[in-house]
Amino acid sequence: MQLAADLGAGSSPDGYGHEYAAEDYLDAWMALTRSDEQRDELEIQRLRDFLRQ
Repeated sequence: MQLAADLGAGSSPDGYGHEYAAEDYLDAWMALTRSDEQRDELEIQRLRDFLRQ
C-alpha cells in the first residue's frame, strides 16, 4: 500500500531517483538482438531522435 502511495505522490529532482526512457535502452536492445549489424548509423540516429521525443 505504501509503495502505491509513494509512486503516485513521490517525486525527486532531475538526476536523482529512477528515470526511465526508451532511448536509454536502445544500445542494449541493439546488442542483444544484433540489429546494429543490419542498420546503418543514419537509421540508428533517426531512431534515437524519435525516442527522445
